[in-house]
Amino acid sequence: MKKVKLPASMNYFDSMMSFILSKLEELPCNDKTTSSKLRLACEEALLNVIKYAYNREVGYVEIVCKSDRKSKKIILEIVDEGVEFNPLEARVPKLNMSLEERVAGGLGVYIMKEVMDDLRYRREGEKNILTLVKFIG
Repeated sequence: MKKVKLPASMNYFDSMMSFILSKLEELPCNDKTTSSKLRLACEEALLNVIKYAYNREVGYVEIVCKSDRKSKKIILEIVDEGVEFNPLEARVPKLNMSLEERVAGGLGVYIMKEVMDDLRYRREGEKNILTLVKFIG
């Protein structure tokens, strides 16, 4: 298990993504589609924390990366101590409506649900923990 904890700020977004991508490179996953999906979901999750978790206060995001070679999957946990938010309860965007008719928001969570093999949320004390699972075999 590898982890990093950084300020939840756009100034550290590239460092967060570099950490995740470096962990992906250590896995036996040469499938660019799988890597792209994982990257997209992580970007969405991290941007949500950066933009909304701390209501303009200083906070941190912890990224925990676990790989399970036996079941051929990567497990990423995005942990913050911001306002409680369960993205799995976000409303489903109405994709059949025009852009002008749609209500803003929800598309990032929808994308995460679509591209990940499993997406879980739990609240432990003051922590939001979003778990993203992607099979790599």
